[in-house]
Amino acid sequence: MHVFLIILVILLGINVAYLLLFALAAHLPAKKHAIAADLLRFAVIIPAYKENRIIKTVAKSAREHDYPPEMFDVFVVADGLEDSTIEAIEKAKCQVIVVDFTSSTKAKSLNAAINFIGDDRYDAAVVLDVDNIMQAEFLQKMNNAMQAGFQVVQGHRTAKNTNTATAILDAASEEINNSIFRKGHRALGLSAMLIGSAFAIDFNLFKRLMANINDVAGEDRELEIAILQNKIRIEYAEDAVVLDEKVESWQIFTRQRSRWAAAQMDFISKYFSRSIKELFFYLNFDYFYKVWHTLIPPRILLLAAVSLMFVLSVVFPAMPRAGFFQLIFAGNVVALLLALPKKFYSREFIFALLDLPKMLFSMIFAWTKIKGQKNIFLHTPHNFEEK
Repeated sequence: MHVFLIILVILLGINVAYLLLFALAAHLPAKKHAIAADLLRFAVIIPAYKENRIIKTVAKSAREHDYPPEMFDVFVVADGLEDSTIEAIEKAKCQVIVVDFTSSTKAKSLNAAINFIGDDRYDAAVVLDVDNIMQAEFLQKMNNAMQAGFQVVQGHRTAKNTNTATAILDAASEEINNSIFRKGHRALGLSAMLIGSAFAIDFNLFKRLMANINDVAGEDRELEIAILQNKIRIEYAEDAVVLDEKVESWQIFTRQRSRWAAAQMDFISKYFSRSIKELFFYLNFDYFYKVWHTLIPPRILLLAAVSLMFVLSVVFPAMPRAGFFQLIFAGNVVALLLALPKKFYSREFIFALLDLPKMLFSMIFAWTKIKGQKNIFLHTPHNFEEK
């Protein structure tokens, strides 16, 4: 038992130290990109799978974005959309690409858009999810970062809605990710981690890399690892904001996380051994780090394990390594508080914390349901709409 506790201290301590390091780094001054005189031409791509309501608002908002209209176009990939929805999108002066796949994936929709657009029309692509709303100057800030020399730029995706406890905790989780895995990473010279939307990428690079990504649900992980294999650094533009709808119920949360968990396990099995080769033969630390980072347990599971050992150490103070478990618990709490934006320090968030056990059990249940999920294009219901 003593040896087991030592091993547990080491494992939990490494994970918490990792979070604490990057949570602290996120508070270092971030480099600002100068306003670029020249403008890139963007293709804004929105895959829309069986979503006939919110896509109308999203497409219209995207087309009306405050970037010179002649310098960007909006392409909606219509997979399972009704004719009336397609007509409404076209009236908003967006181009519609109608597809009909036997088995739908987001990667297939993105490739359909790339092939439809063709070569040499655009400098960069911007990928949005069907519920994403670009905020003021998003494309301008993407342009500034890319004109500064970056081929791939991840924007700041943040919550559109915080109308339920589930949505509040989901929103807080994403902001913690932004602080640790994007802002913190860039502060210490690593690539920001890519999300599935709200990012810009050089169009020719996008076309070349997506040609090898088609039938998987975790296309964002596959694209990111392909970018890193080419030793291309991913920038993070914190001030380039996109609103993203958060899930409103734990049932939807569980379904969503089960697919993510399946994609994560598939990713590790495919790239674990390759990551070691990339590090030692090609000195590609970003690639190696991306794969090994995937082994870190979800923060809610880590917090549960750390909290359990903390409680045991308090109830049984004579327990071996009790002080270490208390120190690890304190470090975990500090890391999360540092990574959480001040706007979440509210009464609503405190009440939402009462749902943390539901979040924990939903995550555990999601991991038991990963079989057969990795190649499914999950349709997440959207209930919130901009007025």
